[in-house]
Amino acid sequence: MDTLRSVCSPGRTALVLVALAVLASLVSPGAAAAVGTVDSSGPTDLIGGAPATVGAANNSTVSYVEMGSDRARTDAAPTIRQRFEVNRTPSVPGEVTVTYEATLPGDVVELYPTVSRLPVEYEVTSSENFTYDTEQGRWELRSSYGERTTGRLVYTVATNVTASGGYDTVETDDWAFIDGQQLTNGLGYLTFGDDPSIDTTYEAVRSGYGADGRMFLGEHGTSQAAGTNQTVTVVEGADAAPPLSASTTAGYVANVSGKLAIGDRDPDVTAFLLPEPIRPGGRGGGGAFWVGASTSRFAETVAHEYIHTRQAWLDGDRLPEDVDSDLDWFTEGSADYYGGYYAWRAGYLSEAGFRSYLDDETTRYADSVLRDGVDTTQLKNYYKGRRVLGSLDATIRGFGGNATLETVFRRINTVDNASVSYATFREEVVAVTNASVGDSLDRFTGTRDAPSIPSDLSSVYATSTAESTPPVTVGNLSISPATVSANETVDGTVSFEVGEVSGDGNTDTVSVTLPTDVGVVAEGLNASVTDADGNAVAVTGSPELTDADGGSNNRVLFEISPTADLNGTVSVALSLRSPVVDRNASVRVTASVRDSARGTASANTTLTVEPAAPDLLSVSLSPSTVAANSSANVTVTVTDGSGSPVADASVTSAALGVTETTGSEGNATVSVRASAGTYPLTVSAAGYGNATATVTVTEAGLPQGAVYEAGSVAAEFDTNEDGLVGITELGAAAEAYAGGDLSIRGLGAVAEAYAAS
Repeated sequence: MDTLRSVCSPGRTALVLVALAVLASLVSPGAAAAVGTVDSSGPTDLIGGAPATVGAANNSTVSYVEMGSDRARTDAAPTIRQRFEVNRTPSVPGEVTVTYEATLPGDVVELYPTVSRLPVEYEVTSSENFTYDTEQGRWELRSSYGERTTGRLVYTVATNVTASGGYDTVETDDWAFIDGQQLTNGLGYLTFGDDPSIDTTYEAVRSGYGADGRMFLGEHGTSQAAGTNQTVTVVEGADAAPPLSASTTAGYVANVSGKLAIGDRDPDVTAFLLPEPIRPGGRGGGGAFWVGASTSRFAETVAHEYIHTRQAWLDGDRLPEDVDSDLDWFTEGSADYYGGYYAWRAGYLSEAGFRSYLDDETTRYADSVLRDGVDTTQLKNYYKGRRVLGSLDATIRGFGGNATLETVFRRINTVDNASVSYATFREEVVAVTNASVGDSLDRFTGTRDAPSIPSDLSSVYATSTAESTPPVTVGNLSISPATVSANETVDGTVSFEVGEVSGDGNTDTVSVTLPTDVGVVAEGLNASVTDADGNAVAVTGSPELTDADGGSNNRVLFEISPTADLNGTVSVALSLRSPVVDRNASVRVTASVRDSARGTASANTTLTVEPAAPDLLSVSLSPSTVAANSSANVTVTVTDGSGSPVADASVTSAALGVTETTGSEGNATVSVRASAGTYPLTVSAAGYGNATATVTVTEAGLPQGAVYEAGSVAAEFDTNEDGLVGITELGAAAEAYAGGDLSIRGLGAVAEAYAAS
């Protein structure tokens, strides 16, 4: 077979404005968004795919977006906040309960999650502020312009989805794994402002971990490593026992992240290593992927699925959104090729093994036609695709060593069109080689001919200098303290390691960025840098505070100009103002280095913010004891810790059947008529912890401090039931005596009670 050959050697940001009529059709009944996915058929150990983005919104337009997009995390934009809380409900095998909560910013007036399009059996059991539009066939959350509105949907959904060799999603006795088949993985919205960002969080009722539309529910371990401008988190399910541990896998993916120069790198990527009965193989795209622990070619598959998270048309955050049918094969072909290539580079495949991976193992499909318009999951796209791209990469590397297949891949990832065609791919190949290579590419993708694989791969790849200059790195980022209380100023330290900072003496910029609602206090701000031997590296001037991503004073910025390549440690001392939260929240802290010669790298960590301890309420009752089976009013007085009255406090008692609210003086009146016993009152107010007080109801209707015994004659004349006999009540007894209705002894008893009062 021939090789890809040559006859000589040669020396975005896009905004899609969608017409309203088209956008309206996106939300019409049955008009599902044109989501690009990769199916789960194909080689059981090398499978990938994820939904792509659909549409983009302009002012007063409707848009659909998929979960996990970078565009959806732009901090400066108004934010739709959505939260998934998942309960595994072990008593009901094969299903989980999902609580979906969404909060709309003021500019967004309608939201349509794609719950009604879930591909598995589900049932909505309750809703709050969501309504079901039977005509459109969708759940809708509506809001008035300028208001923040929160809605909730609770639904049960089936977990078990089978695939060749096992399950894609499943619930066992001890754990479950679910993905976009159970979690609504897209939403539509109507906005009258800028495109909103979308902030998504995942919570498990018990132990679990979620990221980018995938959740593992059960006992697990996590490991994290810093790649180039990317933090890699690996979640290993209990008893998974994969061939590579979670920590080894994290380091491996971070290494690939640093070397794979194709762009489209999300700040975070999460890998799930899953126990059986999850099938061998995996699935990836967006900001997360999973691999079955029983996969035989584990390292190749991990890299393969990671590659899918770097393919812009699967990522769902920007253009391009798809590849044309004549380039479908590139989706799996490139993931398969680089899966083997990076496994070889990391030492998990020998050179002979990598050559066999490209040559012998692909022979069965070598006579297939790639550009036949058949969908991407055909096995030929994996096998012949990897063979053609391996030969093409070797050919490109022979053109002076300044370009590789990654150069072409990177350009494809930034194409400013909705879709990428084979013609565009071919054009980029010719741009880094020549026309005859393009002709050979036509032949090997459009006919049954197949290229040969070079026998000496080491020498072929050694001719490339594209990987010879190490990129700058940032890693091991930490913040101390790692947990703070809400709405307070805290002294802290951010530390991280930097590597391969160029020692060319030019100015390089170092920064620490906190979320938009966290500020840094200028006083006491300090930064220090040391090299690997502990020697100080000069910081140019003093650190300064700048605004970042729409925040205020939330970025610390300073400069260094090392004269020798720097591998060292950065420490930034600062005082930060934590945000106000009503539940535990994790906020992102980012450290970055921009090297004038070697690019930019960053790493992320999280700062946990806990709600501030609530102020305590003080409650007093007057009276606190009343008579049984008589009507009595009890005054409830509510004050704060300083003794000031608390208005609008709620006073409730289920046992007494009362609910009252305090006025401006902190008082509320509770009517009590009950049998003997003790009755708790619960007092609550916004911003305070709840408090309780107890009303005591005494036996036989005898008020506290009564001057007579229960059932006595004097008790009959105590008309106001205060336990005392006054002059009016004594007069009533005298009149009863005069009228013959009371004996002299009775009158004497009432008189004695009067005297005692």
